[in-house]
Amino acid sequence: MRNLILSALVLASAFHNAFGYNAEGNFTYDIYPDGTAGISGYTGIGQEVWFPSSLGGHRVTVIGGGALQNRYFSNSVYASVTKVVIPNSVTIIDSGAFSGCTGLTSVDIPNSVTLIGNGAFSGCTGLTSVDIPNSVTDIWDNAFWYCTGLTSITIPNSVIHIGTDAFRGTSIPSTAIPERFLSQIGQIGLPPQDATNYLVNTLANNNAFRSAIANNNAFVSALAGNNAFVSAIANNNAFVSALAGNNAFVSALSRILAALRVPTFNYAPTISAKNGKAFNVAPIIAGYPAPTFSIITGSLPPGLSLNRTTAAITGTPTTLGTYPFTVRGSNLAGDLDRSIRIVVVR
Repeated sequence: MRNLILSALVLASAFHNAFGYNAEGNFTYDIYPDGTAGISGYTGIGQEVWFPSSLGGHRVTVIGGGALQNRYFSNSVYASVTKVVIPNSVTIIDSGAFSGCTGLTSVDIPNSVTLIGNGAFSGCTGLTSVDIPNSVTDIWDNAFWYCTGLTSITIPNSVIHIGTDAFRGTSIPSTAIPERFLSQIGQIGLPPQDATNYLVNTLANNNAFRSAIANNNAFVSALAGNNAFVSAIANNNAFVSALAGNNAFVSALSRILAALRVPTFNYAPTISAKNGKAFNVAPIIAGYPAPTFSIITGSLPPGLSLNRTTAAITGTPTTLGTYPFTVRGSNLAGDLDRSIRIVVVR
């Protein structure tokens, strides 16, 4: 049932196929097949951004992926945006909508929003508290990923799904998470106590073993990435006892293990591109070691290519149509897949 609900939500978001780009005032927007609009960009300045409820006579229902994404990179004035106000016409805050807005300290989410997308507020380090309204049912992966200043959040009973790493890297205490989600603590980004942590803690005093391998970075890196080996020795009491006391090894291994991060990156589920016009979508990426990216299913529109290092999709599309595909980010810590589609319009 959970998968069916999520599939329905993905399809609902995907339904918002843009017919093209439009502008009114300080906002650019897409018009969807159902006659509603999604805000795709903001060109104004100032500390507060008040999103309109309609543009060009179309009701605004989506704050689209990248509406304010990374504005502080392109012009330092955007770092001064400290507050956004979203109208009660909006039902979806799409993937990456405010990702990387480090100056953002206040966001008003109305009681009409039902879905907060992948990485919608990721990297908003200035946010300290967020009230989720009781209209929201789904908070997707990485929604508040590494909002390092976030210490308080209100999650209502209406929420039925919280995605992987939704609150990873925040300062939210576990008591802020409703009890019904406590079994998913590892999935929502609170530190898991897994076998590798057990191993590191148990090996804490192995001085002799430390002397032999503490400075062998290649060995430590290989060991840290060998999940089968780590699992095996974590449960081998005799071996663990024999290694007990290796401080330097444990220190080196701890640094490697602490640094390992599964890749994360976010695209909007559906992205519009204009035929014959330059196209560039570059998600925020993270992970250690540095991930590489590839397309594992489907294909990009002719004329576009994927950068294996940055996950940027660039080029000039040459053929109209809808192109679904899946991008995989991979490193020593694991894999992460994102399913996307690019719609090439006139």
